[in-house]
Amino acid sequence: MATNDCFSHYGCLDNSTFGQRITGCGYQWTMVGENIAAGYTSPASVVQAWMDSPTHRENILNPGFKDLGAGYAYNSSSTYRHYWTLDLARRSGQSAAASMSRPEPLAAVSATPTPTATNTPVPTVSPRATGDLGWQTVYGTVRGASTSTPVPLAAAVVSYTHTSLVNPGGSGSTTTGADGRYSFNPIYLHDTDSVTVRAAVTGYATQAQQRSGLQTWYNPVFDFLLTPWTPTPTPTASFHIYLPLIMK
Repeated sequence: MATNDCFSHYGCLDNSTFGQRITGCGYQWTMVGENIAAGYTSPASVVQAWMDSPTHRENILNPGFKDLGAGYAYNSSSTYRHYWTLDLARRSGQSAAASMSRPEPLAAVSATPTPTATNTPVPTVSPRATGDLGWQTVYGTVRGASTSTPVPLAAAVVSYTHTSLVNPGGSGSTTTGADGRYSFNPIYLHDTDSVTVRAAVTGYATQAQQRSGLQTWYNPVFDFLLTPWTPTPTPTASFHIYLPLIMK
């Protein structure tokens, strides 16, 4: 970005995505994210700017990410001079986060601001992608709302249906562990796909969530809070039989 005087998540020369560049470095991932910023003159100032921005902060605090790489470049002849990148990822085969107590990761949707000559510091997050998005791992927790404090539900059956008009879809199911967590094998997403995840456990009302492929790409966490459900007793039926009387 500094060398080519551009400010974008897409490659300045080849329009590559950050996911493609990470893969090109030999890192096989199931989940990736990126924060970039320009114009900030110190690590403390850029990190503070990211933490003050809800979407950047949620990227940084998302416990689904296990690894990170940070980069800085300076070019006195470029618009912003100082350029910063933070890539976050989870390697293929790494388990999901040990704790799911976190803010929900939100979609990184803000558009890249138009650079100005004032050298105003500008943070940004990933713009919306289109077309084939790549592999993503859907995961989450299932909890019960039977008490004032939601409790993890073990042995809940969680299933997903992935519908795609472009690539092969699929479906699968798993059960939650003692901590209420679950995860599926990575699925290959297109922005026009749909993903439906359903959670069911005895004694609770079944719930389902549906998202587009793009929404699932940016937010693969499907958390459920199930409410207790008691079947309504079937009323006892009564029958009256009338027999004809024959009198003679």
